[in-house]
Amino acid sequence: MTGPERQLTQRRHGMTLTEVLMVAMIMPLVVGVFAVLADQSQQTWLRTDTRLTSLTASQRALDRVSEELRRSTQVSVTCVDAGTLRFTTFDGATLEYSRNDQGQLIRRQIQQGPDALSATAGNLTSFAPTCESSGLVTIRVGVRVDGHKGFSTQTLESRVFVMTTG
Repeated sequence: MTGPERQLTQRRHGMTLTEVLMVAMIMPLVVGVFAVLADQSQQTWLRTDTRLTSLTASQRALDRVSEELRRSTQVSVTCVDAGTLRFTTFDGATLEYSRNDQGQLIRRQIQQGPDALSATAGNLTSFAPTCESSGLVTIRVGVRVDGHKGFSTQTLESRVFVMTTG
């Protein structure tokens, strides 16, 4: 190799000061963009996870009430007031679903043998069962969920047709 060819070859193996400075300026921008994206993704995940947890627990509670109504072959259903559903199953157990004193939980009470009380859902804004003489029971549950602009309310609904005795 002659002199100029050797210089060209050697130059290709290294970086110039201009290239190093350009990389030093661009890398923090790239890292910053990825940091912002990671932070936004984490915030979105946390909001979605909280919302999904609230909705899932309330949906399970609504499904439980509906399933207990469906499993009963003959029941006496009473919507006591705007927030209480009471029914007697074919085996004589009286179940009552209502909101607790603070209004944020659905409680389930069995009035046969030893009283059992259990909370089945939280973050509620409403629990509204309606009973029709035809045997159609509609249950609406309002759930407070955290949205990207504060809190919002989602409404879940279930309709169950039951054979009534009274």
